[in-house]
Amino acid sequence: KPRVQNEPDLSERARNILDEVAGNSTLRNAVLSEDNLTVNASVAQKIPENYLSFEVRICEPVDACGTSNYIPGNVYSAERIISSTITTLGPKKIRLFIWRNS
Repeated sequence: KPRVQNEPDLSERARNILDEVAGNSTLRNAVLSEDNLTVNASVAQKIPENYLSFEVRICEPVDACGTSNYIPGNVYSAERIISSTITTLGPKKIRLFIWRNS
């Protein structure tokens, strides 16, 4: 489906948000320890628009990591592998879904 003129690319925005998560040691550790509250709070600050909703999923790298519920309409997503740190072993996949509220 072609994009509507002047419609923001929410997939690119999701990728940018995940880049910020990957570059922040506190958020990296939150992903690796599956601390959804910390990660969600950070992402919520980066998506302040009340007409947008989002879901963050943290899962194993081999998992599909889909949304927890069916979302009608266009859903934009991005994913990133967060590798282990010195103190935390085992990489995790973080996936961000963004959509417009209906």
